[in-house]
Amino acid sequence: MRRVLLVATFIFIVPTLILCQARPDSTARAARALMRMENRWVRAVLRHDVKTMDRLLAEEYIGVGSDGEVKDKAQTMADFRAATRGFSSVDLDDFDLSVDGDSYVVSGRARVKVRLEDHDLDQQFRYSKVYVKRRGRWQVIALHMNRLEE
Repeated sequence: MRRVLLVATFIFIVPTLILCQARPDSTARAARALMRMENRWVRAVLRHDVKTMDRLLAEEYIGVGSDGEVKDKAQTMADFRAATRGFSSVDLDDFDLSVDGDSYVVSGRARVKVRLEDHDLDQQFRYSKVYVKRRGRWQVIALHMNRLEE
């Protein structure tokens, strides 16, 4: 378990440090805040934390899944609440960050393991998330995912 936590810490902290090195101080702070948001997102998924996920998604959220299906916040939250599959791990890497005022686009790669009955399904995705800062709080307004072939 400690090894998993150490690896997860490395995966989440190193990209933050890399992103922050070449950015002005205010952008570096925002980059660190967004990486914390990415970590919060992963924890919410792994723990099936409906309350946190609801806070992370803006009211006008639109998500495009790897199957091309478009869902708004209400549909996404309904699916999240009803989910019966358990995520056993979500690892993020290969981050890129673009900034425009109070809007950020974070793109990266996610490796996801989902427990299905007696085996793990292991898949990789490319994703892009658009964050906006409102009333001092970052929220996701858009997510797009593409499944990567092995």
